[in-house]
Parts: sequence; structure tokens; C-alpha cells
Amino acid sequence: MLSGVMLLGTMAFTSCSEDETFDVDGANTNAIFFTPTQKTVQENLIYNTPAGVFGNVAGSFTVKSQYPLGSNLSVSAVADNTLVEEFNKKNGSFDKVYKELPASVLSAAKISATSISAGSQNGEASITVEIPSDVCSALTDEWYVLPLQMQIGTADKGSSSYTPELRNEYTTVYATIHNDMKNFIYTSGNFTQNAVIVQTPVGTFGNIDKEFTVGVRANNDAKFIIQAEVDNSAIAAYNDNNGTEYAQLPDEVLEVLEITDGVIEAGETTTSTKVRVYAAEEAVAELDGEYLLPLKLTFVYPNGTKTQIQYAYVVVKTMESLINDDAQAVPGVQQNPRNMSNTWKLVSSDNFTVSTWSNMFASSVSSRYFGYSGPAETATCVIDLGDVHKVSAFAVYSYVCQNFDVELSEDGENWTSLGSTSGHKSLYTGSQYWFSLYGAVSGRYMRITSHLDQSSFYWQYLAYGTYYARYCGLARFNVAYDD
Repeated sequence: MLSGVMLLGTMAFTSCSEDETFDVDGANTNAIFFTPTQKTVQENLIYNTPAGVFGNVAGSFTVKSQYPLGSNLSVSAVADNTLVEEFNKKNGSFDKVYKELPASVLSAAKISATSISAGSQNGEASITVEIPSDVCSALTDEWYVLPLQMQIGTADKGSSSYTPELRNEYTTVYATIHNDMKNFIYTSGNFTQNAVIVQTPVGTFGNIDKEFTVGVRANNDAKFIIQAEVDNSAIAAYNDNNGTEYAQLPDEVLEVLEITDGVIEAGETTTSTKVRVYAAEEAVAELDGEYLLPLKLTFVYPNGTKTQIQYAYVVVKTMESLINDDAQAVPGVQQNPRNMSNTWKLVSSDNFTVSTWSNMFASSVSSRYFGYSGPAETATCVIDLGDVHKVSAFAVYSYVCQNFDVELSEDGENWTSLGSTSGHKSLYTGSQYWFSLYGAVSGRYMRITSHLDQSSFYWQYLAYGTYYARYCGLARFNVAYDD
């Protein structure tokens, strides 16, 4: 028992020694590590093309010490390819296997050092790695990784009680490289576009005038050309794949087509001069049917290397409606119906409630309607616009109407059809649904035939008075003039 007591006393005495090796309060080291809150894997994207390498390989990693240092300490990193296999186990896949950098690239890698000043915990700068673009031409595989293992300079603890040493974790970082050559070239927008040729009694409207945008993911000072040429041999495959029966454009149209190659200027990433195909209105005036114009696009690098990219297609259709489904704005000057009560007159009507005509000029757009008298197959009215105008668009809407047929006449006897709204797109401007025309048509009288849905739920509102009856009428009528 006495010897046991003596042993405990000896242990207590030893723990108070000035020798830090026996400090029972914890380790006597100051851990140096890469900041844990940053990404340990930094990704780099390059494009190794026949015109050179685009994109940069650069990583930046901050360092830190666990406690303020007692003296200045230099910190650096070295490449450690022994870690590549382990990295692939954690981050690779069957289609993504990271390779070691070739010796020629690895030797050109510039790895910077930094330092942590005495009394500080943070590095004065980041440890960086940079690989010049010109040596990256040797990177022909898709995935690479550069593991970086931290190193510290002379471990002088200075005035600190702790000796600086590498931490067991957070001392390895990785710079990965993705050579994404297959996605260097891209196309933007719709590469199947419609050109509508509208033939009417007042003339032919529409032409072939379409543009296509091609881009690159990165560019420094290279200039690229995108060549375009008609390839009618692609029509059969297009028809088979899409269940269509488009014909080839007649030779007389093909002969006058103007095709402009695309250009991506130095420093730009998209076509400043887009691929364009054009044929004037008079060149397509005699078309009748549906046609396909396939354009084979070839990408040309500055050194002359060529690669075929996707086809661009123009579907050319002829029709007899004046309504422009691709209108982005309402052409002409939109009228204000609230000011037209003394100008617009009702000439005739069938299956309308004439007493509601005055509601067409209400100050509120949502209150404007000319009420139908009840369920029927059609309801027709003729409106006198007060003078001959060049009508460029019209607005019609109804809860109980399946579609409208709209016609114009200068004398009230000879009519020009603007078309049926069925199957056409209206342009909603926030208060009205507009149907824009390809070209303005002269007329003073507008005849509107409403094809009514007799089973519509909204007919019940006729029994609830004026406010609800607006659901059962020609609503929000307006016209735009191109005078």
C-alpha cells in the first residue's frame, strides 16, 4: 500500500514538468491544413479543339493554422499522382475515369507557395496551380485529375508553445480537368422553323427569311465560319422520322435562294453574322403546298478543319388565311373603343341582343360586349367602321364561341375574308386577344360570324342580368389601323 502511494506522488510530480512532451492537457502541435469550408475538388473546363485550347486550368486553395503561429511559416503543395487511383474510387464512374496528367503537362504546371505570418492563423495568399493553355493540347482524354499534397517549410515554432505540423486530414486537394470537346460547338434556338406564304385576293404575303444561331463555349482570338448549303437528300429521312410528306422546293425557288454563312468573330462566342436563308416574296408567290428546305451546316476552324454539325430546316407552307401566328406585336394603331361610339355603327345583326350594342364602348375593357341572344349555331353582325381603313389587326373574344370568321368590305357588298380564328394563335396584350394580319386590308365594313358552342356552361349566365350576360357575347372587340 505504501509503494502505491509513492508511485502516485511521483506521477503527479512528473505531470508538472516543463517538458511539453508530457503535457497531459493535449497534443503540443499546431495543425496546418487547407481550409475545410472550401471545396477540396475544384473543376476546370477546357476545350481542346483544332483551333487550340480554350478555357483555363487554375485552382486556388486557402490554408490555415489551428492556432496563431509563433513565427513565419512557408506552405506549399506538390503533385502526388499516387492518389489518382483512390480519387477514382470515390469520384469516378464507368464513363468517367480520371487520368494522370502527362509528364509534359505536369512539368509545366505552376504551383505557387504562400506563408502564414507570425501571430496569424490565415495564409497571406492562396496556394494556386495553373497550367498554361498551350501545353493542354496534350490532354486528349476527357477527364484528368491533379492531386496536390500540402507541404510546410521548416517547422520552427518560434515563440509558440506548439510545433507546426500537417494535420492528418484536409491536407490534400484536387484540380480536375474536363476536356469537353464534344460540346464546344452548340446551337441556340429552334433549328426547325416555319415560313408561311399567305395567298389572298389582295396579294401574297410572306417570304423565306430565317436565321440560325451557332455558338462556341469559349473563345479568345479565333474566328469561325459556319457554312450552309441546301441538301435535298435529307428530305426523305426527315419525312420518315416525322411522319410528314414535305416536298422539295421547286428549282426556280432554289435558284434564287440567298444563303449567308455564319461568322463567329474573334473574341465572340455566338454568330454575329447568323446563318441566314432568304427568298423574296415574289420568288415564292406561286408556291402551293408544303415544302422542306434542309440546310447542311459545316463548322470551319481557322486552320481549315471542318466538322459537320446539325441540319437546319425550314418548313415552307402556303395557306389562304391572312392571320399571322408568329406576330410578336400588334401592327398599326390600336383604336380606343370608348371613343368610337359616334363612329362605329351597327349595320345588321343576327342572334344578337341589339340593346347591348352600347356596351361595346364601355370604359372598362372587361365590360365591353355585344350580347348573343342565346344558344345557336352562329351569330353574325356587320359593323361600319365609319370610313375606309387599312385594317392590320382585330381583337375578338367570347366565352361561348368556338371560332370567328372575319371579313372586310369597302362597299358592304364585296367581301374579303381575313380568315377563321380556328387553329390560329392570338396575341394577348394584357387586356385583349389580338389576331394580327400579314398585310393590311382596306375596308370600311367588318362582318363577324361567331360559331357558337351551344353546350357551353356560360349560357346559364343569360338569366342573371347584365353583369353576367357579358360572358355570353362578342367581347373586347377592337381593330388596329395601318393608315
